[in-house]
Amino acid sequence: MSELKNKKLMQGIFDELSEGNDSLFIEAMADEMKWVWMGSGQWSKTFHGKSEILVGLWSAVRQTLKPPYKVLANNFIADGDYVTIEAVGQNSTLGGKTYQNKYCWICRIMDGKIYELKEYMDTDLVTKTFTEKTIKIVGERFVVDFGMAKAILHFQSKTSMQFTITEKDGKPYKEVETVEIKLTEIRPNLYIATWKERNQNTVTQVQDFNNGIVYSNWTLPNGEFINIKGSILSINDDAS
Repeated sequence: MSELKNKKLMQGIFDELSEGNDSLFIEAMADEMKWVWMGSGQWSKTFHGKSEILVGLWSAVRQTLKPPYKVLANNFIADGDYVTIEAVGQNSTLGGKTYQNKYCWICRIMDGKIYELKEYMDTDLVTKTFTEKTIKIVGERFVVDFGMAKAILHFQSKTSMQFTITEKDGKPYKEVETVEIKLTEIRPNLYIATWKERNQNTVTQVQDFNNGIVYSNWTLPNGEFINIKGSILSINDDAS
């Protein structure tokens, strides 16, 4: 096949994949096709033969993503027996998490069949989407420790939090206040929380629950700005 025919073949396949139809793609797979996830980490793997690809790879795609699987191509480059495609997935997990990975496929084509596909993708996104455990925030209590000060944060809802200061200047202390908060998820288990206290302090915290780190920024009524780093752990983790 000519470069132009190879390119048109892959363009036709991706026209269908953009609509969630994979039948043309599967039909174009050679029985001896090899699919390689490029790299050297946990997501590096080679699937040998069409049957292994369909059973070991493609069925997993169908089981972990909401059907239909869609991917949009934005660039095709043909050279000899090879066609390179840049594409972006348009999918979500069964749990509703958005999954829009970016791909580069290098396909070796002979006589209208794909004999080899080398796939480059965002493996960090794969890890975060499919292996990273989401930590429950709402309804939970967390201990925040800044060294000379400690507090318990109770996220009553996405818009309400109660904090209890248990230690101040290294000494036992008791102060309880419920504040209206804005909780913004930056990525799984990483949040920005903002609120205003009754003493007019404005607080912005970056809460990294994966690593147990909190960065707290206070703006005082007199304009003074305070920044401090501490730890944040769930009550259960802290007790253990």
